[in-house]
Amino acid sequence: MTDIEAIIPLVHLNGTSGNDLYAELYESLQAIDAAIDALRRGAPNARDYYPLGSSIFEKAKAGHFYRIERLTDVRAELQVILEGLADQL
Repeated sequence: MTDIEAIIPLVHLNGTSGNDLYAELYESLQAIDAAIDALRRGAPNARDYYPLGSSIFEKAKAGHFYRIERLTDVRAELQVILEGLADQL
């Protein structure tokens, strides 16, 4: 997780309804889950890289896992916000 703090919105009468905030974030969380699943299914295959040199596949694999890690970090941040909203509903 990054050093960026997940700020939880305050549900109040003059703002967006708590249910709307929750639903929007939940939808975002589901989209990130779908993106992570798609990335995992599309993992690099060594057969697609070997003509480019012996170290390229390892670099492609590292980049692939780094992208999944970044999405996982965003998902964790959204989960914290979602839980904070749920406590207010």
